[in-house]
Amino acid sequence: MNRCLLLIFLCLAFFADAQALELLTYNLGLANGFVDNYEERRLPLFQQIKNSNADVLCLQELWAEEDRQALSLELATLYPHHLLTPIERITSDRSPACQYSNLFGEGSIVTCMRSRCDGKSGRDFTACIIGDCKLPLESLKVRNPHCASALMAQVGTHPLVAILKLLLPFGKIDLYIYGGSNGLALFSKYPIKIGSSGMVSLRDYSTLSRRDFLYSVLEIEGKELFVGCTHLTANLTDSAPYAGKFTGWEQENLKQSEYLLTKIEELSQGRPQAIMGDFNFSPGVPNQGIEANFEKSFLAFKAKGYVDPMSDGAKPSCTFCKSNSLN
Repeated sequence: MNRCLLLIFLCLAFFADAQALELLTYNLGLANGFVDNYEERRLPLFQQIKNSNADVLCLQELWAEEDRQALSLELATLYPHHLLTPIERITSDRSPACQYSNLFGEGSIVTCMRSRCDGKSGRDFTACIIGDCKLPLESLKVRNPHCASALMAQVGTHPLVAILKLLLPFGKIDLYIYGGSNGLALFSKYPIKIGSSGMVSLRDYSTLSRRDFLYSVLEIEGKELFVGCTHLTANLTDSAPYAGKFTGWEQENLKQSEYLLTKIEELSQGRPQAIMGDFNFSPGVPNQGIEANFEKSFLAFKAKGYVDPMSDGAKPSCTFCKSNSLN
């Protein structure tokens, strides 16, 4: 499957006399327990980011606090200005998150785990739950969406520990993966204007993963540029049942996009913009073999006048493709 997942949107009525500005957005995929080879990729990725020479970095899936601190230290000299928001745990408002009958019994998720996924851990265990236990997971979502969402948020947790957390009548369980981290980081070689940076929370539009938007106003050669960094809801249709308040993953991505467009207009105050990230949407380009993905969200941004360097022009480029060795 080829997709042109849009990475940078530009609305730059910028300065013709200014030096070229290089922007880098990258999804590191440091999702321990979900994406393969976390330990092997971690330090080489940090080194490649350090060697990039870009002026501004927007990074996604930098989930763990240990990784955030390590990369910040690595980049401190080259990128003296950065924005990372504190990891904030968001927990269930009910305890326990699940009832015993939700998890155990004939045809249940735990029965499937025992018969199909026993002895597996990390990425293999997650893949087993998503693949071999999809029907029990779908059934749980119908019977108790809150329980299903809390269960899926335990990515990377030992299965026995996860089940205990779900059933314990005291303490509240995390509703978002990786302790509520948004996985985002914004680094800049240029100064951030004092009092002109922050985060827009997309918590009210997020299921399973915490989605947010980091923003800063950069001071470049006496002029100002509004930059944003985000990671919107992915198309998990084939891997995780949707247990949120919208009709599915696609509508959730669209609601995030619409809300974000309103907030960007309010916060940018007419400044030129560079909005970066992993938006998880794309236009269809049949003659390039590129499939549309959450295209309504893409069109919502285009309708506001944004230019996308990946898809605009004579030959759109594919970023999430079969030919990409990272896949």
